[in-house]
Amino acid sequence: MALGQAPGDAPREAGGERAARLPLERGALRRGAAAYLLVAVPCAVVIATVPTHAVATSTGTKQQEPGIWVAATVVFVVVAPFVGGLVAARASTSARLRHATAAVALPGVAYLLIRIAVGLARGSLTATQLVSFALYLMVFTALAAAGGFVASWRAGRAGA
Repeated sequence: MALGQAPGDAPREAGGERAARLPLERGALRRGAAAYLLVAVPCAVVIATVPTHAVATSTGTKQQEPGIWVAATVVFVVVAPFVGGLVAARASTSARLRHATAAVALPGVAYLLIRIAVGLARGSLTATQLVSFALYLMVFTALAAAGGFVASWRAGRAGA
């Protein structure tokens, strides 16, 4: 196994040229994206609909989020991309990390493009939001890669 290659991935040629030519398996991408969305969408609904309330403290008033809101946020941010990457990597036959990251990045990019268009139409899009969108995509893709790595590692161990 080459340095930087996940267990279960196809052997690489010099310069990673073979990996660049491998097509992505649509079935694996659909499964990973569906798993990601099946976890993320209900959590997003909870986050959007559960109201926060103001709490008076000795230093002023602050927003307090209910426990279900916090739990849904953690599942949305950490668990959903990991599960999507894991499912996509397990469903693919090669290039598992590429499938894992693409399965989560594609719906993420679609959402961000819609969100940017809405922000531009409303005239409310800020540079801070654009930076946070880029960070959102990087974190979610990294967590999907972690799920893909776990799937690759398990596949390597099962084959050993």
